[in-house]
Amino acid sequence: MLRDEFNGALDTFNAALEVMRQADVQRRIVVFSDFSDSPKSNRQRAAHLGRMAAEVADLAGFIGERGEHSRNAALNAGMPEKNVFVFDDLSQATAFLASELRHGDLVLLKGRTNHHLSRAYLGLLGDVQCERESCALKILCDRCPRLGFAWNPELDGLMAPPESYA
Repeated sequence: MLRDEFNGALDTFNAALEVMRQADVQRRIVVFSDFSDSPKSNRQRAAHLGRMAAEVADLAGFIGERGEHSRNAALNAGMPEKNVFVFDDLSQATAFLASELRHGDLVLLKGRTNHHLSRAYLGLLGDVQCERESCALKILCDRCPRLGFAWNPELDGLMAPPESYA
């Protein structure tokens, strides 16, 4: 899983997608919210995300109220309808990933810094209480006292708990 949320500028999306293109994996999955530093309108940014996802992803998920615009652009760019998803919020995206992920997948979580999409990753490891749509804190969610994270003991031995990350 690639957690690339610290900088939501469009050029960082391009770099992240290049990493996805070059990866030797079974499936490429992207989960996008929005990008920053652009004069484009909300709808134009959403459509751009859809087109970018269609270029590299096998599955694409779009979070937020403009997700349908991203979905439509991905479909128009040739993605099969069964491979494009829209989520109202991050908890829906997390539930989707929990049900869909399998060995050999590579996931890119990418969006604006204030969306803190890494909560989707952390939600796969345990219970995350934070449901903010936007947050001004400039720290990783792993270190945030507001996260309300409870490690899933069933994962012991499979993955290191977040507090062990240095």
